[in-house]
Amino acid sequence: MKRLPSDATFKHARNAVIASAHVQGLNAAQQKAIAEAFDEVGISTFPQVKIVLTWGATPSDLDSHLTGPPSVENGPRFHVFYAQRSYFQDGSYSSSDRRLSADLDYDDTSSYGPESTTIRNLVAGDYYFYVHDYSNRGSSSSSAMSQSGATVKVYKPNQSEDQGLLGFLFGSILGTAPTTFQADNESSGTLWTVFKLTIPADNPNNPTISSINQYSFESSPAAVGQLILPEF
Repeated sequence: MKRLPSDATFKHARNAVIASAHVQGLNAAQQKAIAEAFDEVGISTFPQVKIVLTWGATPSDLDSHLTGPPSVENGPRFHVFYAQRSYFQDGSYSSSDRRLSADLDYDDTSSYGPESTTIRNLVAGDYYFYVHDYSNRGSSSSSAMSQSGATVKVYKPNQSEDQGLLGFLFGSILGTAPTTFQADNESSGTLWTVFKLTIPADNPNNPTISSINQYSFESSPAAVGQLILPEF
């Protein structure tokens, strides 16, 4: 087996490990389990969209919320957030087949993040991403979220992982910069409606991103996914 070059990507490493498992004599079921383990942590050969939220010391608890079209025909729109972090391709939030459609990796309740939300099954339609100020959710006047330094970065399919770890962290330097949104440091609100992402049916690997950047007040985390969607 050859060593990976210094510019190898996460996907190169994934393929190399699976190939090595084959050379070492692991059977097909064991190789499949290794591949699924990589998929579980987001190192997949399938195109995906990754959304990363970071912020400052205060508020301590900002939450990522993603709503989108159902994975099954005539199903309800999904809502991924801390209370239901995994949405599966069978249209449920708890499934035995483990085929994720979208998921939130981690609920950070003690400042900074990052929280990463990933669309793994590129179903055509409109997706909306929100940031909710859970710490101040009962307030009707707080501007803490807009002053938190919150930043949302959106990586389109093949934009982050194909450039390896350095590309994911320093995409702007390598010419593969993600779409970035920053809190405006002045608006009042506990809910930041950040953007709409549209995945076209005829070209799912090339979604479009439309800025919304609106602030409002919402006390209930579950209600974020039930809001009347704005037209953008």
